[in-house]
Amino acid sequence: MSEEEAARLIERLNVIKAKVFELKSSGKLPGLARSDTGGELVILRIDEALKNAKILTARMREVVKSHKETYMVNVDFKNRKLRYLLASDATGVRLLSAFEEKEGDWVEIGQAAVTPSTSDK
Repeated sequence: MSEEEAARLIERLNVIKAKVFELKSSGKLPGLARSDTGGELVILRIDEALKNAKILTARMREVVKSHKETYMVNVDFKNRKLRYLLASDATGVRLLSAFEEKEGDWVEIGQAAVTPSTSDK
């Protein structure tokens, strides 16, 4: 990866992080309340190799398969593990689905109908 490509990726990851915080602060992030603080957040770009990796369940792969640029956001918060799938395209960034780990399985806890804002481009 060239320096230019790395810089673009970092810029995209910052846009994704900003969208996650925007959704949380507006109460539109399933599994987290606006008042929740702390925890750990990890953002991964889902490339073709990751789309086929065991880190994604069959349902998660189904959610991201038709999107060209997708991201997985893992949140470890107060002994809870949450996973958000987001897509980015010309219209902006939008939340596709949310999952929570329960007894070793990832259970879908929400599909978003979030309209992306034009500032997310």
